[in-house]
Amino acid sequence: AMDLDELKLNIDKLQKDMRKAIEQGDFERVGKNIFDNFLGDVKKTINTIQDNAEKKVKVEVVEPKPKPKPTLRKMNSVKFNEKRRQRTFANKGIGRISGMLMKGFGFLGNMAFGLSMTILAIVGATTGNMSELILPIGILAPFLGISMITYGRGKFLVNRYKRYEKYLQIIGDRHFVELHNIATLSDLPYKFVLRDLKKMIQAGMLPQASVDEDGDMLFLSRGGYEQYQYLMKQEQIQLEEREKKRVEASKGNYKVVQVGREYLQRMCDLRLKLQDQEAVVKIIHMEAVLTKIVEFIEKRPEHMDEVRRLMDYYLPTTIKLLGAYYEFEQQPIRGENIVTAQKDIKETLDMINHAFEKLLDQMFKDLAWDVSTDISVLETMLAQEGLTKSDIEM
Repeated sequence: AMDLDELKLNIDKLQKDMRKAIEQGDFERVGKNIFDNFLGDVKKTINTIQDNAEKKVKVEVVEPKPKPKPTLRKMNSVKFNEKRRQRTFANKGIGRISGMLMKGFGFLGNMAFGLSMTILAIVGATTGNMSELILPIGILAPFLGISMITYGRGKFLVNRYKRYEKYLQIIGDRHFVELHNIATLSDLPYKFVLRDLKKMIQAGMLPQASVDEDGDMLFLSRGGYEQYQYLMKQEQIQLEEREKKRVEASKGNYKVVQVGREYLQRMCDLRLKLQDQEAVVKIIHMEAVLTKIVEFIEKRPEHMDEVRRLMDYYLPTTIKLLGAYYEFEQQPIRGENIVTAQKDIKETLDMINHAFEKLLDQMFKDLAWDVSTDISVLETMLAQEGLTKSDIEM
C-alpha cells in the first residue's frame, strides 16, 4: 500500500511539473524528472508489488503418487471373475482339487511302495532269502495297487476338468450350442465329445444341462431349451411363409402362362380361317414373338409383372381385332368402310408386332446386363493374370 501511495504522489508531482513547463515553456527539467525519478519509482513499485504477491500466494505442487501395480493374485482374481461373468448358466468344477490330490498321493504311493518292493526283491535275490521276503512284498502289493488306481483316477479327473474348462470357453455365455461346433473347436471327435458331456452332466458338473435326442444340441439351462424351441418355431414359420409365397407366385406364374397359351391358341385358330396372306404373315410373326414371351415368363417368374398389361389388355384387344378382320372377310360385299377397317387393322398388327418385339427385348435387358458384367469381370481377371491376347503376344 505504501508503494502505491508513493507512486500516486509521484504522478501528482509530475502533473504539477507538466503544468509549470507548459506555462514557462521549460520542458528540459520535466523530461529529466520523468527519466530520472518517475520511471525509476514506477519500476521500483512494480517490483515490490510482484515480490509481495509471490510471498502471499504460494502454490504447493503435489506430485501424484504412483498407483501400486496389480499383484499376481489380483490379476488372477480379475481373470477368474471375467470367466464367471461370461458363464450365465449353472456349472460346477467337480474334480479339480480332488483330482490333483489323488494324482499327487497316488504318485507318492507308487514311488514309496514300488521302490520298497523293488528293494526287497533285490535283497532277496542277492541274499537268497527270497522266501522270507515274500510276505512283506505281498503286504506291500495291495497298497501299490491302490496307489496306482488312485493315481489313474486322479489323472482322469484332472484331464476331464481340463476338457471341461475348454468346453466352457467354447460355449461362452450361450445357453445352447451345437455339439458339432464344440467338437470342431476343441479338436476332438464328435462321438467322444457327446459321451464326455453326457458323463459330465451325470456327474453334476453341468446341473441344468441336457442333450437333445438326436445328439445335435447341448442345452445349458432349462430356459435355453425353451429359447431354442422358440427360435426353431420362428424359423419354421418363416420357412412356411416363404414356401407359401413361392407357391402363390408359382400359381400366379402358371396362370399367366396358361392365359398366354390360350391367347396363342385362339390367335392360331383365327389365322387359319383368314384368306388375306398379308395379314396371315403378320399374325405368324406375332405368334412367334408371343411364344418367346410366354416361354421367358415360364422360366423366369420374377418378370411376371412386366407382362400383366400384355395379358390384361393388349392380347384381348388383338384377339378382338382379328375376330373383326375375320368377320369383314366373310362379308360377300365389302364396301369402302370394310376395306378401310381391314387396312387399319393390318397397320395396327404392325404396331402390335413392334410393341411385342420391344417388350421381349426389354425382358432380356437384365440378362444381357449380367452377361456384360461377367464378361468385364472375366477380362479384368485375365488381364491381372497376364493371360490376355495382347499380354501373351508381348
